[in-house]
Amino acid sequence: MRACSQRELSHRRGSFLCYKSGMTTKTTTLEIPAKQAVKLGNFLKQFVVAVDRAKKEMKRDQAEIDRLKAETRAVLAELKTIR
Repeated sequence: MRACSQRELSHRRGSFLCYKSGMTTKTTTLEIPAKQAVKLGNFLKQFVVAVDRAKKEMKRDQAEIDRLKAETRAVLAELKTIR
């Protein structure tokens, strides 16, 4: 087995070798037909794209949450000065 590069999906002679994302590495060897290995590789690539998209969306959502929290705090502080 060899080390995987970031987000690398590879197959060779029908064996799926490894996948790495972020700080974790999972290595699995499966003897499967080459055609299935290609399908699995394509599926995993699509999965990585979907996960990356979800992470970006969560980051944008968190930024919006933080902005709204700050806005709410400002409104509450203003209301306290009115009382």
